Formats: sequence, structure tokens, C-alpha cells
Amino acid sequence: MKNSITFKHFRKFEDFPKLDFNDITFVVGKNNSGKSTFVKAFVMVYNYLKSGNLKKLDLNQGSVELLNIVTFDRALCKTMSDRENKEYIPITLKLGNYEFYLNVTGKKDSTILDVTTFKITESSSFFALEVDPQKEHAIVSYNYKETVENNALNEAVDFPVFQTN
Repeated sequence: MKNSITFKHFRKFEDFPKLDFNDITFVVGKNNSGKSTFVKAFVMVYNYLKSGNLKKLDLNQGSVELLNIVTFDRALCKTMSDRENKEYIPITLKLGNYEFYLNVTGKKDSTILDVTTFKITESSSFFALEVDPQKEHAIVSYNYKETVENNALNEAVDFPVFQTN
């Protein structure tokens, strides 16, 4: 399988195991087994990628609104241990050779989540772009050998690494 998703602290799952899927996938399971949660996590990442806003994930934008997640508090797993120290939701979505990692947090009743980390990795070359949208900082790496901080990259090329809306 070349596509997969995994996440933590989301809905009823403290640690959702990696779920592989293909272009056409039938998800079958008992009630409360995670079928809808899998779809909700996938759609959240998909809408974030389409939004063009690196800093925020809006739960009322696009098809995410239809998923009835509503607020960060409703999205966060209520049954996990040590909940007060896990006020974030990391999601990893792999599509073909690309892996997207998104870490979000937010205020309890907020429908707008703050993105603390966004990372894209291309698995065949290990090219990676990791962004801290809140600090407007980016790291570009290739084969995990060379790391270029965004200030050096701005001097090397004539375009900003990070743009805000």
C-alpha cells in the first residue's frame, strides 16, 4: 500500500494505528471502531492543504464543516491519560511518495486551530520541508545531510520561503 494515515489524540483515539488505504477503499467495522474518525482526519488535512493558510486550520471551512467536529475540544480525545499535557493533535497522511505531517492545537471552544508544525517529505529523495507557521520559520533538508535555515535560503534564492495571508 502506498497511502496511509495515522494520528493521535483525535476524537476517541489516543493513538490511532496506521491505516493503509488505496485509491478505492471500503472501510468496514463495528460502531465506534474509527471509520468516521479516519475520514474526518483525512478531510481535515486535505482541506488544510487546499486552504493556502499555513498558520490556521478552520473547522468551519469547506467540507470539514460537514464533519461536525465543531471545536478543538470536541476534536481532542477525552479519554486519554494525562490529557492536560496532550493538548495537540498530530496527523500523518502518506499519499504515494509524499508524507504530510500536521500538528494542531487550539483553544477549547475555538473553531480555528493553530498549526504548530507542517512537514512535507518526499520519500524517494528524502527531500523535506518543515514549517513552523506560528514562528514563520522553515527548514529544508535533503537526504537528512544538509539543512538550510530559512534565512540562509532567502539569501540564496530571490523569493520568500514563508508567505502569510
